Amino acid sequence: MKRIGLPSASRIPATDCRSNGTPRRNPSHCISPEYGRDDAPAKRQSGSTSTTTATGRVGIGLRPGLAAPLIAFLAVLNLAKANPLTLGGRRAYARQSVFVNVLSDANEASRRELEIREAEAAHYDERYKAQHGPWFIEVEVAVLRAALELQPSDVLMDFGSGTGRITRALAPFCRRVVAIDRSRQSLDVLRDRAKADGLDHISLLEADVTREIPVKLEATKAVCIEVLQHIPSPEGRQVAVENIRRSLVRGGRCAIVNEAYGAVRRLRGRPRGSTEKDALFFHSFVSSELRRLVESAGLRPRRVLGCGVLYWTRYRPNPRVMVKLDTWASFLPGADTVAKFSAIIGEKS
Repeated sequence: MKRIGLPSASRIPATDCRSNGTPRRNPSHCISPEYGRDDAPAKRQSGSTSTTTATGRVGIGLRPGLAAPLIAFLAVLNLAKANPLTLGGRRAYARQSVFVNVLSDANEASRRELEIREAEAAHYDERYKAQHGPWFIEVEVAVLRAALELQPSDVLMDFGSGTGRITRALAPFCRRVVAIDRSRQSLDVLRDRAKADGLDHISLLEADVTREIPVKLEATKAVCIEVLQHIPSPEGRQVAVENIRRSLVRGGRCAIVNEAYGAVRRLRGRPRGSTEKDALFFHSFVSSELRRLVESAGLRPRRVLGCGVLYWTRYRPNPRVMVKLDTWASFLPGADTVAKFSAIIGEKS
């Protein structure tokens, strides 16, 4: 992947999670204004299994009036989900077993979160795949492409990109992608994997999304995937969404996805949030909470979607058919109440 950087005299250090706000320098991850240039067209994936068309629309020929009740019933019926596979005895996320509202020391939780991500960066993608199964990312990518109506001319910002699971999946459909994360180890993994994939139009920025980002960004689209659910304080979540708004051009859209506190989670008796000493803080969202966050940041909510209505089936017995069905079901009214994740689409007016 092409490394794009500013001259050494003008590099801007990103602020890390230290409680005293002391900045640190990491020039290799600073971003250049060149990210928007046209000389690096996005590469297209061959043999893509996405269920969207060139216009970003989703459809598999089912009648919504008949399918919606059936899908909702199937999602609730699949409460006894098989235990997720593990890799090395660890999960991508902690088992949610302890209920909390807000940690008493959000700074300490933030530091712990960074330490965990740094330590597990090399294996995170494999653990995520083991926990959620190999087919769920197909649903994520198809839903995001359709909801954002991604175009080859788009400049996409990925807030809290981590090791780039979503960054690399969406990069072939955009002109330029900027991945933003505060974990240096995660960005190193992303850089190496993007290079191996031939994705030379991805730029990296080391920055904490819960603090003001010290670089002017201009994007037509933005994503923030499963990030807010791990930010301990409401203030930090608010700043993150405000950063997303500031990065967008007028008319730009964003997709914010987090685990939903919906019907299936409630019926299974799972707590809304949790924390463990050696694991990530976790907070699941109701759709009204996401709407308030987006509105208070100055974005206009366009719609709320589900993502993973059929997640509980592990996409059996026919994964490809189930992925297409799940993608279509994610856009049905009320899908966010039965899906594993909820997504809100916001627009900068």
